[in-house]
Amino acid sequence: MEERRAKLTIILGTNGTGKTTLLRRILVASNQKCLVVTPHPNEWTDLETVDLDKPEDFVFTGLRRHIMKRNYSIPRLKFFKKGILVFDDCKTFIKPLDEDIEQMMIDRRQNEVDYFYVAHGFTRVPPVFYPYYSEIILFKTNDSVAARKQYLLDYDAIVTAQKRINERAVKNPHYMEFIKGNQ
Repeated sequence: MEERRAKLTIILGTNGTGKTTLLRRILVASNQKCLVVTPHPNEWTDLETVDLDKPEDFVFTGLRRHIMKRNYSIPRLKFFKKGILVFDDCKTFIKPLDEDIEQMMIDRRQNEVDYFYVAHGFTRVPPVFYPYYSEIILFKTNDSVAARKQYLLDYDAIVTAQKRINERAVKNPHYMEFIKGNQ
């Protein structure tokens, strides 16, 4: 029997590069339950919203969304099992709860959860995610990777990839590359 490898994928890029479009394709193709966690009530509005206040909120098929609430959402998300959990632009909500998030990353294989973290750039991803990432899907971003150098094993390769991607994005704004990660 093959051991399940739970993945953490970080998707980075400026507005309009195609992050959400690509992510939607990945989520639909996965055929798994998926919860998109966002602080923006005006995003992912085509998905049914769940509040995570009762056990039934964790039992569903397809895609759902949860509007992130400070000091409320993270403790409840620990009960999400067997599916995909997406953090879409949630940096400010996560920082005070880094220990809880880190435990979720450590337990991801046992809980059978794949994670996606979506942001505009490297500094918008809380450092707690970097030791656990499986891959980065990198679109054009102007954010400096230097601020996260200490967390990235392949820092030089990522800097080179970012430069290449930004150059190619001049002709194709949706150009992106997959960069293998630490896990």
